[in-house]
Amino acid sequence: AEGIVLALMGCAVGLALAYGGLRLLVSANPANLPRIDQVGIDGRVLVFTLLLSLVTGVLFSMIPALQSLRAGATTQLKESSRGSTTGPRRARAQGLLVTAEVALALVLLIGATLLIQSFRQLTRVDLGINPTGLLSMQISLPKVKYPDRDQQALFYQQVLDRVRALPGIDSAAVADSLPMQGSTRAPFGIEGEGPQSWMDQPIVWMRTVSPDYFRTVQATLLKGQEFDPHQAPNAPFTALINDSLARQYFAGRDPIGRRLLVGPYKMTVVGVVHDIQQLGLDKEKTPEYFVCSQQNIKGLLMPVMRLIVRTSLPAAKAAGAVRREVLAIDPEQPVADVITLEQIAADTVTGRRMTMALLTGFSAVALILCALGIYGLVAHSVSTRRQEIGLRMALGAQRNQVLSIVARQGLSWVVVGLGIGLAAAVALSFFLSRLLSTLTFSVSPRDPAYYLATLIALGAVAGLACYLPARRAARLDPAITLRAEV
Repeated sequence: AEGIVLALMGCAVGLALAYGGLRLLVSANPANLPRIDQVGIDGRVLVFTLLLSLVTGVLFSMIPALQSLRAGATTQLKESSRGSTTGPRRARAQGLLVTAEVALALVLLIGATLLIQSFRQLTRVDLGINPTGLLSMQISLPKVKYPDRDQQALFYQQVLDRVRALPGIDSAAVADSLPMQGSTRAPFGIEGEGPQSWMDQPIVWMRTVSPDYFRTVQATLLKGQEFDPHQAPNAPFTALINDSLARQYFAGRDPIGRRLLVGPYKMTVVGVVHDIQQLGLDKEKTPEYFVCSQQNIKGLLMPVMRLIVRTSLPAAKAAGAVRREVLAIDPEQPVADVITLEQIAADTVTGRRMTMALLTGFSAVALILCALGIYGLVAHSVSTRRQEIGLRMALGAQRNQVLSIVARQGLSWVVVGLGIGLAAAVALSFFLSRLLSTLTFSVSPRDPAYYLATLIALGAVAGLACYLPARRAARLDPAITLRAEV
């Protein structure tokens, strides 16, 4: 009955914490979790939690109860007599629970440490652009109203001219896709090298951009020049390539002036730009080339483009001003999907951030339970050994000796738990290496530095949990203790 009451009290506290944590999760509104607004604690969750608490209370109360029945009345009276220490069976059971808590806490903390370090590495990834101050919106031109490429190009040029004249707008450009959101994949070849038929050529990323694109996103030009904004539509076709494509297909050679085969067209490479992240922050950068939207490439329609502006204004104010300029050109043309590049970068790691946050939360709970368990074990030992401690001090034991004796009892179980937890974590890193590699980025799940750091941190917390009640035991007054036990 006592065990069930304690379990139900823990159930109530746990539900309150779960409710608060769930509200915090929903308020964060992670973009990659569908129907997050419908997640909640309903009747099924309450019934399940209640049943689990009852089973836990009964199970963990029956174990010591059965031990008591098996031990016999005489043994129980001896172990529970006034002034005696905790019986060996009870002490061993308590120690095993503490060992299990330490082992589980260490496994969770190592996992959380790996994910936190992985997330830190993600935030340091070079995007190839400066997302600060970049605002984007989508413009979809209806084919009925803008049936050919010349009309589409004229519309976008008018929009760019008007937007660039707005106060607070530093630059503007259009592109068929945004960084970190992929782009078109198209065949690619080099004149005089490899397959000359576009059907046999490798497929790489291709992005259609206006001449001011690289200046707007602040991409770094490594070699050559950017697109000429005054280039005539019927001038010879030009292209820029990224650093990955230059390294892979022009290793040790200068790509400037070489001609690319893009379907039936030949495009002269005029520049090389630093790699821009095509997909998420955790994705590898791959070869990509850029074609100019101003060039009259037959069949390259631009019905859907992304308008990108660099602004010093707040995003909402800048978006409103840009929308008004678009409507001034065509009152029926909508502007959709307004978003900042900083938000896109954050969205690409939402899943990893959520996994890290959840595992960190579970690890924090495990660490708290571990510290409380160790503290409770040593504190209970002190309360049951008061007469023994007072007698030792009366016979000449020093305070530091008492401190060492009491703390050693808890630390012995902690050391065993740390050893088991470390072995379990290492074993999991081998058996779940493929899964862990998908959860971590630029971090080795088997790096001993993270294991050692976590081991030291948990050991310090456990040592503090042992030290506090041990210090209280060392401060006992033997005269008062022995008088109280008479």
